[in-house]
Amino acid sequence: MTAYSDVAGEQPDPTLRPAAELLAAMLRQWRRLAGAVAAIDDWGAPTRLAGWTCRTLLGHLVVVAEAIPRTLAEPPADGPPVSVYAVFAGASGRAADNDQRAREFAASAEPAELLVRLEAAVNGIPDDIDGEAVLPTRFGPLPTRHFLVHRIMEGVVHGLDLPAPLRPDADALDVCATALRQLLARTRPELLRHVPADEIAWVEAATGRTPPPTELGSALPLLA
Repeated sequence: MTAYSDVAGEQPDPTLRPAAELLAAMLRQWRRLAGAVAAIDDWGAPTRLAGWTCRTLLGHLVVVAEAIPRTLAEPPADGPPVSVYAVFAGASGRAADNDQRAREFAASAEPAELLVRLEAAVNGIPDDIDGEAVLPTRFGPLPTRHFLVHRIMEGVVHGLDLPAPLRPDADALDVCATALRQLLARTRPELLRHVPADEIAWVEAATGRTPPPTELGSALPLLA
């Protein structure tokens, strides 16, 4: 894996990786995720997200996936860009809105129709983009590479939320785990030495899917 420096000079920052590399990882992960979701046969089964069934999660995935090609096709945004780390830090404040939108989408159509929309959205993601563009998003103007890191995080974390957790694409998992280390480095850098070496274990603890290691309990979850 290519090494990249970050603002702290210690951990690689995935937003500094080439956009083509991030796009390829995102595409692989979302194609993998769409395939795993299509294999679900019980839409009322609980996921690892409290209160969300497989159908609720499908609704959320359609919301997220359809925004990818749509956002990448938008004209560049004006205004000062927002960091994906600020977006991640504000995740808890958007939880109620995300929950409502997921439920609305889940109720808007039968799962078979939503699966068609999910597949169409993933297939509609371009394989070539302007990596330097600043994109208009619901979070504010977001640089393309930051947007890709955000969507990689969504794809990895929600794949792990499935009743049969989906093992992520290796590069997508690395982006996700490294971004979460970056987020921790911005608030509690002294705790980085306690981050689990196992990337899946770290992602699940950092996003509130599993209990955190004792040494990190006061700082986690970073995303919930």
